[in-house]
Amino acid sequence: MLSAVLHTTAAGARSDDDAATPERAILTRHSAREMLSDPAVPIPARTGVFTDSNARILLVEDNITNQKVALGILRKLGLLAGVVANGVEAISALEVIPHDLVLMDVHMPVMDAPEATQRIRDPRSAVLNHTMPIIAMTADAMLGDREKCLAAGMNDYATKPVTPRSLSERLESWLASHADAPLHVAPNRTGSSLDMK
Repeated sequence: MLSAVLHTTAAGARSDDDAATPERAILTRHSAREMLSDPAVPIPARTGVFTDSNARILLVEDNITNQKVALGILRKLGLLAGVVANGVEAISALEVIPHDLVLMDVHMPVMDAPEATQRIRDPRSAVLNHTMPIIAMTADAMLGDREKCLAAGMNDYATKPVTPRSLSERLESWLASHADAPLHVAPNRTGSSLDMK
């Protein structure tokens, strides 16, 4: 979207020295916001492998840099995701908003991924979908991490740094395997702090 904004700046005043060279406008957050809200500025459609997917993904990650990287990859793949910072927030979000898949960091404060996954899988919990795929993400390739995640009820495991290719393959596999179930696109009416990007 920002590239569309950058490419839609009108030609400005020309200098006296070179009448053929347009003056470049300075793009600020304020001017970008104005251009994005202007109905005359075309907004490019979502592009990527999952452009036609209405899958609702929850990213559970405590590190802001890792959140940005994962969200950037998901955007390039044509997907949107809500973001929370730990297992407790994930459970709260999953109790009020249906999701089709969870990407979860393994080592987080407050509640780690194995404990959060066990609570999500517990049919007595208030989580709306106990069977959605949960993919673990961790920088630690420690022996036993994969087995611990799978034993807790997670479906798959991705080692950080996550690449677009590896994430795309996992998402394609798990979203396709749940294609017979309806994908959820319910709006966030709870006023929660979920950040849909």
